[in-house]
Amino acid sequence: MDPSLDPTFYVRRKESGEESEAPQRIAHLRLPRRVCLRQTEGAPLPTFGVAQGEPGEYFSRLEQLVQEQGISLEYSAEIAPAKGMSYGTKMILLPGMAPAEHYSTLVHELAHLYGAEIYVALAPGNA
Repeated sequence: MDPSLDPTFYVRRKESGEESEAPQRIAHLRLPRRVCLRQTEGAPLPTFGVAQGEPGEYFSRLEQLVQEQGISLEYSAEIAPAKGMSYGTKMILLPGMAPAEHYSTLVHELAHLYGAEIYVALAPGNA
C-alpha cells in the first residue's frame, strides 16, 4: 500500500529528550464500504435543505411583521432560479412556492434586511 494513502496516524515518542526512531501507531481508520440502498431498512430520511410542513398562522404573522417594518414585499418570476432577494427596504420572492418554502424564504430574506450574514452551503462544483 502507498504510505501516503495509509489511514493510520503515527506519533513519534520522545524518550530521554530524543525522538525514538520507530513511530508508535495511535489510531487506525477503516474506510467505509459501499452500501446498496436496497439493503437499507426503515423510513426514508427527510430531504436536506427543503422546507417541509405547514407554517399555519405564523406566515400571516411574519407578513404582518414585514409590513410593520416598512418593507415592500413583491413577487416576480424574473429572479429565478433564486427564491428571493432583498435590498434596502424591498423584498422580492419567487411566486408559486410551497407554503413552507415560501415561509422559509421570507425568513431568510428578512434576516438579510436586518443585517444577518447568512451563508448557504453550496455543493462542490456549484460555486
